Amino acid sequence: GARSVGMRSAINAATDDATAPFTNPAGLARLSRREVSGELRFKRLDTPFLFGGRITGTVTNTGLDTIPNPVYRTDTDDQFGPAFISFLWPIGSRASVIGYRHEVATIENTYFSQGVFERAVELGIIDDHTRTTPTGGSREVKIGNYGGSVGYKLTDKLSVGGGVSFYQFHLEADFA
Repeated sequence: GARSVGMRSAINAATDDATAPFTNPAGLARLSRREVSGELRFKRLDTPFLFGGRITGTVTNTGLDTIPNPVYRTDTDDQFGPAFISFLWPIGSRASVIGYRHEVATIENTYFSQGVFERAVELGIIDDHTRTTPTGGSREVKIGNYGGSVGYKLTDKLSVGGGVSFYQFHLEADFA
């Protein structure tokens, strides 16, 4: 969660809210009231790709072959939304259970490349009209984590805890 990141991930031993069911479930036993915790996150991923131009040889000034160097573009993927949510329920004065969902990763990219021109040499003959095949594509990657934990206070100084976690992975990609 945001609090853990703000403490440079030093929160493991200081669990005193509903943001740490994965890292320290035993600490949850110390919580005595219902809690809901959530986190919104903004993420930007820039992915450069080769769009067109020429990588070797001499420009022919025919069609798209007018640029003497490689041309790169960038696909920018901006994601904003819920990244974490948890619900904590105390059970008596000695135990707590918690359920949570964590959005581990979300990536969505698309690109289109015109194809790049390059010099080809075959049997000693130089050809500067060679071009790679134009391609386009998209990818979507999502990783979500669902889980639950329980903490039980054995004594005022000793608690135990455990949890179960399920990851869901989704990958979709198209290239043409």
